[in-house]
Amino acid sequence: HALAAKDYEYAACLIAPQSQHWMQRGEISTIIKYLNQLPRHQVWNDWSLCLWYGWSYAVRGDLNPAGRWTNRLEALITPLIQETTLKESGPVSSDLQNAYVQVLAIRSVIARQNKDFASAIALGEQALRLVPEENLNLQIIISALLSSAVLEAGRFDQAEDLLHSTRKSSYRASNPFITFTLLLNESALAMMRGQLQRAHDL
Repeated sequence: HALAAKDYEYAACLIAPQSQHWMQRGEISTIIKYLNQLPRHQVWNDWSLCLWYGWSYAVRGDLNPAGRWTNRLEALITPLIQETTLKESGPVSSDLQNAYVQVLAIRSVIARQNKDFASAIALGEQALRLVPEENLNLQIIISALLSSAVLEAGRFDQAEDLLHSTRKSSYRASNPFITFTLLLNESALAMMRGQLQRAHDL
């Protein structure tokens, strides 16, 4: 209704937080559909909207727009982080810290899809170190992405540990899309190891 009324500011305030829930359910096309209805200049200058464009295109495998929106996201949040640091007005806000961590995570996805597993793993590990402790959902997402990169790189033992621990956390956080992805990866790993019954059960 806000979009139909061309109340784009209000629509953006609804779309940005709701995008996290859509992403958790794997509704990537829904995020892109709504973002595409906002004026481009508005999205380009709002880091919280750039964030969801970056995620959506990266997960969908559209790497050029994913990289472009992620670069824009970083360009918008970097001065805000620097301003806080220079003023010594306290720690960087959790929103900005989460956004920076997600820049790393999205770039990890892009690197993995480009088969640059070393970069994907390095970026994923860096993001996991920096994610705020209280943001369990983001920890789970980054850990799941890291497990995919580790699996595709052929590090099976490390992948198994990551997949198992992350899936337990994902159950607790009720994140069905990530849980589904983890189960798929665990079953693929079992297949690679010839554990057909385990793959079937998973």
